[in-house]
Amino acid sequence: MFVEHQSTSGTKIDRFQSLHKSAFAKFSDSYNYCPIRNLTILRIRRITFLPLTKSQKKRFIKYVNPIIFVFMSKFLIIGLGNPGNEYAHTRHNIGFDILNAFALKHNAFFQSARLAEVAEIKYKGKIFVCIKPTTFMNLSGRAVKYWMDKEKIPIENSLTIVDDLALPLSKLRLRKGGSDAGHNGLKDIQLLLGTNEYPKLRFGIGNQYPKGMQVEFVLSRWKPEEIPVVKLKIDKSLQVIEEFATIGIDRTMSEINSLNF
Repeated sequence: MFVEHQSTSGTKIDRFQSLHKSAFAKFSDSYNYCPIRNLTILRIRRITFLPLTKSQKKRFIKYVNPIIFVFMSKFLIIGLGNPGNEYAHTRHNIGFDILNAFALKHNAFFQSARLAEVAEIKYKGKIFVCIKPTTFMNLSGRAVKYWMDKEKIPIENSLTIVDDLALPLSKLRLRKGGSDAGHNGLKDIQLLLGTNEYPKLRFGIGNQYPKGMQVEFVLSRWKPEEIPVVKLKIDKSLQVIEEFATIGIDRTMSEINSLNF
């Protein structure tokens, strides 16, 4: 039984029962019932149509004609960082911290998978596939390319969250594309995707370090006086992720890029 239909009387009827329970279409995910006008609203990610005879096709069309299909858009959210406790909560791992907060907000959990820890979140008809690459920063592109291909997510529906030395701690910046700016994680993603035109949320970490101490700075933890601003920016980043998918990148950019924290 692949699809059910709710009649005006509220009775659930198997719309394909009279079709001898043939597997005309397999629907993944879930569906909701709407009692108005015998409509069943299906929230689906994938439909697989099996071969039909001409007679079966006619009967299939007859039965699914009153049904409205609502496809759930899918987004790939990438938080860059390094795996391991020694890197936890460092400036370079802000992408991991933001995705951990996003999962916590939506009661989701990360699980170990190929090349990344992965969590799936559903929000306002959107599916967020969130990944924290376990490849180490310099090989992040392998994880991004694999999960983008696996989930069949277009590049414009991806959002990479990354620390940025060129931005002060007071800034967040959302862009549709742009250079790697010397960031090794972005370099590898650009190499594997073959383009730098993919959306990025840059989290300013400042550049207050002595000459020659850049690596030590990005791999260090926040100072106590910086933490309140970091928490504010993490909270705002969760909103950016949601709005990126729901209202679009242009409106989200106009709302976020002018803010100072």
